[in-house]
Amino acid sequence: MSKIDCAQDLPEWFDLEKYRECDHFNVNEWYRQLLERQSLFKACACLTNPDSTEKWCYDWYEDAVEEFREAPLELSPSLSDIEVKRQSVSALRAYDLHLTASEEMFALGAEKPHDVDYRVLFKGSWQKEIEVLTRGSPYFQPAIVVDLGANDSTLKAAFAIWLAEARKQSPDFSPSRSKPNWRRWARYGLLPYIDLWIWSIETKTHIPDRVMSSAISSYDAGEANLRKTVVPLANELMADLSPLQALVALQAASANAESFDK
Repeated sequence: MSKIDCAQDLPEWFDLEKYRECDHFNVNEWYRQLLERQSLFKACACLTNPDSTEKWCYDWYEDAVEEFREAPLELSPSLSDIEVKRQSVSALRAYDLHLTASEEMFALGAEKPHDVDYRVLFKGSWQKEIEVLTRGSPYFQPAIVVDLGANDSTLKAAFAIWLAEARKQSPDFSPSRSKPNWRRWARYGLLPYIDLWIWSIETKTHIPDRVMSSAISSYDAGEANLRKTVVPLANELMADLSPLQALVALQAASANAESFDK
């Protein structure tokens, strides 16, 4: 593994000026930016893992990351508001089944499948409960059926019972009790850090904390703050964007409700 000794040795594409607009991001924009980086991060992890069977990353990553680094805050048009503003409780879509089946086939070593075999979702049992993937989260989400013929109080009581059992059966889920503190992320230099982190994985280059800390923000909080705050935050967000997406969706719903009240 190679090592960088000073900021001048960082890649030519990296320029802190490209990230100035981060200061003006709202929570919606933060989610969109991080969702794009999460896709690149996962693809890079596959690319550098010799045991990975997900061959799609080889075809997609190189072109995608080169274009991304030219203008790191310009987003792909595929990041639609439909995905960004989707509520934590929402209807199951055909797209969710397609995404989940595709990911299952990739994990089994398939090339990009044009014809998705949805039988991989059932794994031989018609009694299997359906779980689907959603963008931004590593966890499979349960799909449930709601009987709208029941009254609201009955539905709420039934959902509370189902949720308690689902939480018990899914100990890996540990929802955060605090809201993402996104207003500090520009000051932290979060996006520059993640972009350099992805590059360091891709190129097998070690960036010392002192170099990283001085490079990612004009406000250099030092190596200790990088290790204590920025690194765990970036790890958490690249692993799961669900808490941030839920906050975006709730704010969007509140804004829509206020517009109808006027």
